[in-house]
Amino acid sequence: MSNASDGARIKVWPGAPAALSGDLQGGGGSGRVNNITYDGLVLSNVDYAVEITQCYGQKNLTLCNQFPSNLTISGVEIRNVTGTTSKKYEPVSGYVVCSSPDVCKTIQLDEIAVVSPAGVENSFSCGNVDESLLHGINCTAVPGL
Repeated sequence: MSNASDGARIKVWPGAPAALSGDLQGGGGSGRVNNITYDGLVLSNVDYAVEITQCYGQKNLTLCNQFPSNLTISGVEIRNVTGTTSKKYEPVSGYVVCSSPDVCKTIQLDEIAVVSPAGVENSFSCGNVDESLLHGINCTAVPGL
């Protein structure tokens, strides 16, 4: 995948309505994302190599944490991802943020080798996720979670 916003992506609204923009409202739906595998992605100039969020559309992450998603995420494995990211979020190349560890479990990243234009490898923003399952990822905590 080249010149895209995201490589592997799962986006979920938080448990409270959130305004992504003036004409797009969302949030609160129930369900689950389960047993998903991304394997063998080759990326070039993508904004995020991996983006998993249960706070889609919610800029106030404290509010997202107070009202966790009604849609659960579990059993996600992303492996064998190589390539480069764009300058948009440099040096961060990925984003894995759950609204609560109670509704977001077993997200695993293996064999990720993604480099930002500055040469930084596998720098991710992380929140409410089991970092021991993010092999080789350098997590920076997301403020507000």
